[in-house]
Amino acid sequence: ATVFGGYGTVGLGISHELAKSGTMLILPYHRSYSDPRQAQLCSPEPWNYQIMNTDFNKPAQLREMCEPSDYVVVSLGRNVRPNTPLRWRDLNWGYDAIYRQLPVDIAKICAEQKKETMVFISAIGADVDSDSPVLRAKGRAEIEIREHMPSAIIIRPSDVFSRQGCHYNCFLRSLAKRMVIQSVVVYPEMLSRVSYPV
Repeated sequence: ATVFGGYGTVGLGISHELAKSGTMLILPYHRSYSDPRQAQLCSPEPWNYQIMNTDFNKPAQLREMCEPSDYVVVSLGRNVRPNTPLRWRDLNWGYDAIYRQLPVDIAKICAEQKKETMVFISAIGADVDSDSPVLRAKGRAEIEIREHMPSAIIIRPSDVFSRQGCHYNCFLRSLAKRMVIQSVVVYPEMLSRVSYPV
């Protein structure tokens, strides 16, 4: 399987589960600051994955990433806020490019190569008429992907949190600042008197 976005919050979970099942993974990445060592989190065995630096602007490289795989997963995106440090921005990629154009290009390649399945991770509110540029781009991507590959699986998750995700960690940090944490001591003899709902 080829997993585009295999280092993200959702993609890392997908990569991990595929690797655990014994699937050979191809994990393309395009940022110079991406750390290929992250893939060690995905795979318990070193031979389960192949990491490839890819220029997503070059269709030939996209074809090369998709060719050996039976199915392709597209889990791309980064929601960049205006005050995000420059090192976390990729100025060559706008919302339309990362959320619509790249998934559509991958769908075209999957259709050409007659792939079994392409999975596109969209968003729960994806709609071409949305006020959000992310949801609008993902809504357009869904329509165009269906045109090129009608058998594509489109998943629309709601908000996603994970230990690796920056949103989850920011949430925990802000929560920890506001909470008073109280230690609770539980003695073994108390455990036998605790009842649990069924």
